Amino acid sequence: MPFYEVDGDRPARVVLEQIGPTSFRIVAPFRYVDSVSGEQFVVPDPRWGDQQTDLASVPGILQWFVPRYGQHTLPALLHDQLVDHDLVDDRERADRIFRDAMGEQNVRFLRRWLMWAAVSISTIVQRRWLRLVPIVAWLVVFVALAFRLTPPFASWDVWAFNTLVRLPWWGAVLAAVAGPPLLAAVWGRRYLVGVISGWGVFLFAVPVVAVVLALAVYWAGEWLLRWLDTRSRHGRPSDPPPATAEVHDRAAS
Repeated sequence: MPFYEVDGDRPARVVLEQIGPTSFRIVAPFRYVDSVSGEQFVVPDPRWGDQQTDLASVPGILQWFVPRYGQHTLPALLHDQLVDHDLVDDRERADRIFRDAMGEQNVRFLRRWLMWAAVSISTIVQRRWLRLVPIVAWLVVFVALAFRLTPPFASWDVWAFNTLVRLPWWGAVLAAVAGPPLLAAVWGRRYLVGVISGWGVFLFAVPVVAVVLALAVYWAGEWLLRWLDTRSRHGRPSDPPPATAEVHDRAAS
C-alpha cells in the first residue's frame, strides 16, 4: 500500500470538501511512495497551499466506463499534482507513476492501461498540437473498423468507407486485432500507447456513439420540458396581491 496518511503508516483516506458543483478541496493530505524510485510525494503539497480538484478528468461520454471517482481517485489526485507543478523531471514519468499507482490500488487491468494511454496521448500533444493530426488519423482507422462490424453502419456506401465496406467481416476483425501491434512501430518509443489506443477506440467507438445519441435525446427532452414548463408558468393568471388590513382612526372620523 504505497498511499499513506502524512503522519504515520496508516493507509490514506480520501477526505474532500465540495466547494463547487464539480470541484473539491482535499481535506486530509496523504503521501505516496514511488515503488520504483523510492521518492515520496505529499498531496496536496504544502508549498502551494490548498488545491482544488475535479477528481478524475473524464469526459461525460466516458464516465460509464471510467467514473470520476473510485479506486483510481488517489492516483488521479497524485497525477494532477505531479503534472500541474512539474514535480518530476518529465510528464512521461508522471504518467508511469499514475499507471503503477492504479495497479497498486487494484484498478482493473484494462481500465488502468487505457487511462494510462489517454494521459500519455495528452503528454505527447502538450504544446505541440500538430502531433494531434497523425494521432487522430490513427484512431479514425480503428473507429472505422469498429463501425464496419456494426449494423447498420456495415453497409454504408460513403467515400471514406468504401474500402472497408468491401472488406469481409473477418478481415475487419483481423485488421483490428493485428493492426495495432503490427503498425504501432510508427509511434516509436511510444509503441505501447499506439497499440492500446488502437485497441481501445475499436472496442469503445460504437458504445460511445450510442451514449452520445442517448444523451442528445435526453438533453433535447430536458430542453423541451423546461420550455413547456416556462410557457405554462407564464400562461397562469398572476396570484392576487396579499390582503391588507385597513385601520381607521376613530378619532379622525
